Parts: sequence; structure tokens; C-alpha cells
Amino acid sequence: MLFILSATVYGEGLGLEDSAEVSIEGPAEVSNKPLNISGDFEQQKKNDRITKMKNMRKQMEQRNEELVKKQIEEIRFHNEMKMMKKIEKAFAENLQKLDQI
Repeated sequence: MLFILSATVYGEGLGLEDSAEVSIEGPAEVSNKPLNISGDFEQQKKNDRITKMKNMRKQMEQRNEELVKKQIEEIRFHNEMKMMKKIEKAFAENLQKLDQI
């Protein structure tokens, strides 16, 4: 959120004929964290635990996904090897039949 405050000050009653403009730009983002009495931000332990749990859950999900992908790849590799052996065997049998003819 960006806000701009501008004001024009005239010094008519003071004998000043020039005007001065003041502009103040606020921060791009405003924090919604509660302040304690001393003016410091309160540490929200509950929210910290929640974010830690979210991060841990996300890491576990990533590990599980990687593990599942790895297992799927191993199964695919073994199935391809079995299929390759069957194809080699079929070609070898066809070659033997062609040699016999």
C-alpha cells in the first residue's frame, strides 16, 4: 500500500509570498503485527509453530513425491528390461526359424 500526503502552505499573514509544498511518501507495505506496550512487535509463538509445521509438512510432501517418482522410475526400468528380454528372445526365435527355412 502506497500513500502520498501533500500539502501546500501559504504564508500570507506572515508576509511570505512564496508557497512551499511538502510531500510525504509512506512505505510500500504496512505491517499488521500487533505492538506491545513498549512499542516492539510481539512474537507470535502460535503463528511461528503453525508456520514451522507448514514448512515441515511441505518438506515431507516433497520428499514423499521424490521417493514415489524414484520408485516409479525403478519399476519402469525393470519392466523395460523384461520387455527387452522378451523382444530379444522373440527375434532370436524368428532368426532361427528363418535359418531353418
